[in-house]
Amino acid sequence: MSDLIGFESLKIDWTPGPNLPQRFKRFRQKCELFDGPLKARTNEHGLLWTGDYGLDLFNTWNLSCEEQKLDEYWKRYEEHVKPQSNHILYYFYLRNIKQNGRALNDFLTEAKLLI
Repeated sequence: MSDLIGFESLKIDWTPGPNLPQRFKRFRQKCELFDGPLKARTNEHGLLWTGDYGLDLFNTWNLSCEEQKLDEYWKRYEEHVKPQSNHILYYFYLRNIKQNGRALNDFLTEAKLLI
């Protein structure tokens, strides 16, 4: 059971927004860092960690047996979260970003990600 500690941090937040691609990238990095006795079953764990929305996406893909590999899942999830070119929306997000008591480095990092 001690091997399961920290798995709750492997969930991804699928909420649409300008930082969804960054959240997905961070989620993938965490999943790829996973090392333990269950590493061989990462395909199944990866699907569990994507949550209900991720499973719904997976169920729409109609993958063949050969395509049911973790690399294929990553490719399709990345395609789903890939930002669309909407410069007006990103300008709106950047213009409305506020520090709200956060550390300056955190605020600047978020602003740079939007840019």
